[in-house]
Amino acid sequence: MPKLTYTRIINEYKKRRAIKPDSVLENCKNVALHKAIKYAALAIDAHGKMHPHQYRRKKLALETFANALQKNEKKIHRAETFKELQSIVSSASSNIGDIGPLTIYDTAVRIGANPNVNLIPKVIYLHAGTRKGAEGLLRGKINTKFIEKSMLPKEFHRKDLSCDEIENILCIYKDYFCNKPIGSGSDCIPLPRKRRSIC
Repeated sequence: MPKLTYTRIINEYKKRRAIKPDSVLENCKNVALHKAIKYAALAIDAHGKMHPHQYRRKKLALETFANALQKNEKKIHRAETFKELQSIVSSASSNIGDIGPLTIYDTAVRIGANPNVNLIPKVIYLHAGTRKGAEGLLRGKINTKFIEKSMLPKEFHRKDLSCDEIENILCIYKDYFCNKPIGSGSDCIPLPRKRRSIC
């Protein structure tokens, strides 16, 4: 049976993402910034399909969030770092219920992918699923809001692997990182029979 190592996990994720890219993220790349902000907050692709991460969010909350963010378009356009962008997104959500850390992060990543903003995370931000995966991978409790790429095993240091991709990998494979040891050589686990969805 094929074995799942860190390198195999990364390569499998890359292959799946190449075949089926994040349609909401792609939608935000190909429109004017004002529309990208709206689509990012509503978590919808070009066909109006919502990203699974936001399925449980209330429609009214997302619409209010989108409107609040669009009022900050100039600030967003002037943002110089992803951290600054995420702070703007977070501030826009401050008086809106049902908008949590994952939605804030996802929205910032989508807006940052727009050519008019062009900002990506330089660290791996931790929220529910990603934190669980990171703690399993590093075998310990993490009390910070993010971790550096350099803190992870060397297989994750490759230049073609972004911090956002690592965030997805930690979420998708959290159960494997937490329950069984995975390594570069003989210390590995079987490849899952069912394909796991992109986080």
